[in-house]
Amino acid sequence: SFVCLIPVGPVKAGEAGVSMSDPYTRHPRPTLWLLRDGDAFVGGEGGDTEPPFEMEVEAFYISKSPVTNEEFEVFRPNFQRSPSSSSDLSPAVGVSFHEAAGYCDWYSERTGKNFRLPTEVEWEYACRAGTTPAWSSGNDERDLGEYAWLLETTNNIDEKYAHQVRLKKPNAFGLYDMHGNVAEWVLDGFNASYRKNIVDGTANPWNIAITRYPRIVKGGSWDQDQDDDNG
Repeated sequence: SFVCLIPVGPVKAGEAGVSMSDPYTRHPRPTLWLLRDGDAFVGGEGGDTEPPFEMEVEAFYISKSPVTNEEFEVFRPNFQRSPSSSSDLSPAVGVSFHEAAGYCDWYSERTGKNFRLPTEVEWEYACRAGTTPAWSSGNDERDLGEYAWLLETTNNIDEKYAHQVRLKKPNAFGLYDMHGNVAEWVLDGFNASYRKNIVDGTANPWNIAITRYPRIVKGGSWDQDQDDDNG
C-alpha cells in the first residue's frame, strides 16, 4: 500500500499537527496531517545504515494511515481487493508503485494540490516521529505489538492478513500503521551506493529513479517479524 503527501515548505512550530480538510471532493479520501519541519534520522540501531544519517526535512501534509480499499477504488473502480483484507477500511493490498504514484497524480488533478508519494527521508521522519531507537515505540520489541501488526502479532491470534487501518496505537506524530501491517512505497528508486554518498545535514534528499525498478518499500508488513521492520 502507500501513504500520500503534500509538501508545504517551512511552517511555524505552532501549526504542527493540524489536519487538512479537503473541500474538493466528497468521495472517501485520506485524512491529511501536518508535520512541521525537523530533522530526520535514517538508519541507526537495527536499521540498514550505521550510524544513522541526520537530514533536514521541510514541513508536509501526510495521510494519517495507509490508503484504504474504499479510497483507492475512487481512483481505480475495478481494483481487486485482497480476499483476506476486503473491508472498506483495510489497506489497499497489491498496489504497484506506478498505481500508487498514479493515485497521487489523479488526486492532484482533482484537488489542484500537489500530491505525491513521500521520499524515503520524509517517510522515515514521519515513522520515527522524532525518535532515534529501532522503532518509534522504543527499543523494547515487546512494546511494538501495541503499534504494529507483525508476524508474531498476527500468528498469536491466527489472523494472518493485513488488518483494518488505525486499530493499533498511533506514533507520537499521530500516524497509524507506519510499522507493520502493509509495506509502503516511497518515491525513491533503489541504489545501493546512494546512501553511502549522503552527507549529514542534507536538506530534503531523495534518490531520483533512472529505471522503472527496483523501488523502495518501507515499514514491513503483517507477515514479517520485528527485525524486518526498521523502515
